[in-house]
Amino acid sequence: MRWLNFLALGVCLTPWAWAAEQPAATPKASPAAEALKVDEQALDIPLQAGQDVFGIRIPQYDAEGKLQMQLAADIARKLDDKTIEFEILKIEVADKDGMVEINIPKSKFNLETRILTGNAGAKIKRQDFEITGDTVEFHVRSRFSRLGGNVKMIINSLDAVKDE
Repeated sequence: MRWLNFLALGVCLTPWAWAAEQPAATPKASPAAEALKVDEQALDIPLQAGQDVFGIRIPQYDAEGKLQMQLAADIARKLDDKTIEFEILKIEVADKDGMVEINIPKSKFNLETRILTGNAGAKIKRQDFEITGDTVEFHVRSRFSRLGGNVKMIINSLDAVKDE
């Protein structure tokens, strides 16, 4: 009878012992985490400190090679190791409803936080709306924008847009 108890105990403990011997499975990253990883690799801004670059265009592609975002600036300058200043910046972001265009006359981009800020006005435009404001904050990772100060919105009729 005693050997039967040991046998039952062995059968019960075998799955835990087997699992302990197996290498830990690598957790699969969520799609959002994968997008952040792609963003970190894809958004490379090739600037040297102290040099102005004129007419810069920086595309960003997803894992399948589809254009997700493009930054285009008349002037870009690297102020220090973590800050880039843009003048006359246009950002185009792919969205399920088309392209969203963000225009910012003067802005600063933090390379560590991946946040772009501007205090000289901004306009966010899509075929069905246009929003303007005095300040803007654009989070490159999440594609989230925030406008502040004297914000105005114009809604375009989709019927009028389709007729064009």
